[in-house]
Amino acid sequence: EKIIAVGLIFLSNYASATLITSNTITNPTTIDFSTQATVSNISGPIQIGGLVGEDVTVSGSPNIGLYTNYDGWGLVSNGTWGSGMTYVSANDARPGSLIFSFNDGPVSAVGGFINHLPNFGSDLFISAYDSGMNILETYNITTLADIVTPSGLNQGGFRGIDLGSNSISFFEVTGYVPVLDDFTFSRTTSVPEPASLA
Repeated sequence: EKIIAVGLIFLSNYASATLITSNTITNPTTIDFSTQATVSNISGPIQIGGLVGEDVTVSGSPNIGLYTNYDGWGLVSNGTWGSGMTYVSANDARPGSLIFSFNDGPVSAVGGFINHLPNFGSDLFISAYDSGMNILETYNITTLADIVTPSGLNQGGFRGIDLGSNSISFFEVTGYVPVLDDFTFSRTTSVPEPASLA
């Protein structure tokens, strides 16, 4: 009986997670990488949240080859990013990850406008972790909501995770040289119970 109860609790925690396939995040804070200094092929972490009043950093795994506000990113069959598109990317991620850290406290929903190199033997994933780097939710974007932009310029898709409560301390995008713009997140606000209001 105890095993069944634990299993039900485990399932209920994941039942509230939602894969976001368009930017519908409520009360969003958005980091547009046009506000970031242009850097190329540096190790992280990089502070990206200063202009929105947040301590948000991004690093890579492997932890080299980070680019921000860089002009020109080849995505092979998915086209290119450049000519005014600004973003964060990880050239040495073949495959690899961009890892975003919410150092001012966890968020409830997070995502970004994403693209990657498809058909290189590595699917595109997004994942949310708690403060101890325990996985809260992960989605295989290639199988669930693929991003296909043949020969496109600055094309991609918004993908994210909504957990409904402030529990996401880290957000990871894993794929083959992933690239992301308009990094967006929000926190839920607690509503006082009627007894507290009285």
